[in-house]
This record gives sequence, structure tokens and C-alpha cells, in this order.
Amino acid sequence: MLACVSGFRRGCAAASQACGFALNRLGHANGILHITGGKNMSESNGKSVGRVIAVVVAVLVVLGLAVFFVARGRSDGKLPNMTTTNPSNHSSDHSSSNGSTNNTDHSSTGPNNIEPMVDKGEIGTHYVEIKDYRLVKEENGKDAILITYSVKNNGTAAANFLTVLEDKVYQGDEKLHDAVLKNVENYDVNSIRTNIEKGATHDVHRAFVLKDVNTPVKIDIKQLGALDGGVVTKMFEIKK
Repeated sequence: MLACVSGFRRGCAAASQACGFALNRLGHANGILHITGGKNMSESNGKSVGRVIAVVVAVLVVLGLAVFFVARGRSDGKLPNMTTTNPSNHSSDHSSSNGSTNNTDHSSTGPNNIEPMVDKGEIGTHYVEIKDYRLVKEENGKDAILITYSVKNNGTAAANFLTVLEDKVYQGDEKLHDAVLKNVENYDVNSIRTNIEKGATHDVHRAFVLKDVNTPVKIDIKQLGALDGGVVTKMFEIKK
């Protein structure tokens, strides 16, 4: 808007100067015509006045068109904005686009970029679910965790846990070792060796010695010997 007003004022000033110049020339020509009274002089000055008037009209037309297009371009947003940018606002825009967005992207994956866990699903020809746990004592009196898996055989032949699947259990970065349990109710030490018939579901019991009773326990189950493929995983918060 300010640019339009400024352009209009400059156009008016230029038009005013052009008109003044034309009037001076016109007065000068009329004076000469009045003094001399000659026919040839009047014709010459008449032509000169006509040229001056034509120039003034052309200038006014050009200035009018310039003001019109400047105003139209500004209203349509096609001309660049010439207003002064506040340096502080400019820097804050960069900080928000380069900082907060990246921070948002990194925090969306959670701490340490840990992916969401899936505690059940297809692993090869078997469907596995990590169900629950119990805290027990192993044969030397140490704290141990007894975990139950549900395994369904979707294959074409009978198979047991040990021949098709493998599990790894951790507390923090430490891998836990198998525990030997004695006199524990509802515990089948041979469940990992029991053949699961085609289409049947079987509970598998697994026991591990704990390093403490405060650190969460993480279980990973995958297909035996597989370098990639499905993994079922779950984290238990230990509650004694």
C-alpha cells in the first residue's frame, strides 16, 4: 500500500512538472506570436505547441498506466514485498524449523529409539505368545524368573520348541542363564522338549536366574538359526 501511494505521488509530481513545462512553452509561443504577428511564425509556434501538448499527454498516460499496474500487482501479491524484515524474527524462524522439528522427529521414536514391542505373532511355521511370569527360587536359593510361552504349530509336522525356536532373556545388557528348579508347582521342565502336533497349542515353561529383582526383564524369541525374520519380544517389570 505504501509503495502504491509513493508511486502515485511520484507520478503526480512528474506530471505536474511536465504540465508546467508545457504551459511555459505554450506561453512563450503565444508571446512570440503576439509580438511578431507573422504568419510563418504563428504556424511554426503552433506546431511546437502541438508537439509539447502531445508529449505531456503521453507522459500522463504512461504514468497513469504505471500507477494502475503497480496497484494491481500489489493487490494480487505478485510483486515482492519490500517491507523490512526484523532480524530477530528471521533467526527465530530458522531456529524453529531446524530445531523444534528435528527434536519432534527424534522424540517420536521414544528414548534410545526403541521400537514398540510385539509380544505375540508368527515366527516361521509357529504362532508364539509370551504370556506371563512368576518369581521363584532356583535350586541354590537364588532368585529366578519362570516364564510361560504359548506356542501353536501351524506347520505340517510335529515339532518341539527346542528344534524350531530359540529365546534370549536379558536384564539390562546382561544375558540371563537357565535356572534349575526343584519342587516348583505347575512347572514342567520337559515342556520345551514336548512335540507339538500339527494345529495344536502348547505351553512352554522357561526359567532363568536373575541378577536382581529390580531391573526389568526382556525376552526375545525368534526362529532357530534365522539371521532375520519375525521376532516376538516382551518386557516384564519385576514385582516381588
